[in-house]
Amino acid sequence: MQDISTRLEGKLICLNGFPKNPEFYDIYKKWLESEEVVQGTGGKKQYSLEEIVEFLAQNINESITHWCIYHSNQPIGEISLNRLSSDAEFKDYQIHQYKNPVELTILVIESGKGFGKEATVLALNHAFNSLNIDAIYLTVYINNTRAYTLYQKLGFKILGEKKDKDNNKPEYVMLLTPDSFVNNNL
Repeated sequence: MQDISTRLEGKLICLNGFPKNPEFYDIYKKWLESEEVVQGTGGKKQYSLEEIVEFLAQNINESITHWCIYHSNQPIGEISLNRLSSDAEFKDYQIHQYKNPVELTILVIESGKGFGKEATVLALNHAFNSLNIDAIYLTVYINNTRAYTLYQKLGFKILGEKKDKDNNKPEYVMLLTPDSFVNNNL
């Protein structure tokens, strides 16, 4: 069920495919190595260009849908809906009870401008209305109050807390179903 070609338009941003050129790979490398992203994702500080190309290709291949977020025709982030991880770390949260659950991941470089909100709402609408997804989960660091407050406003419920397996930081596990989705054009 891969849906990589759908372009979604919002008022501020557009979700579309990824550029496939060396200039974009350099931009993507800078995103992943930025202090904000390293702190927010638990990633590492240095990547080779080969790692970036492989990482991006793997993410696109493993996603149900994976978009680049554009503002004024410039890439400013990414958002994806990923197949549910079979990791034992989520067994306590009953996510596997749903028929077609996915994980939402998002990375936006320019924060505080509404780009992440709009990208999230576009992706959620598409997931529930076009892909027949019945549950969306995510993890968010507990100290990322801006993000988890947005997710709660959209209807995500906190299922519990766990430690990030990569860096041991505490994070919430959150879940959204179509019935609890609040699309009020935040």
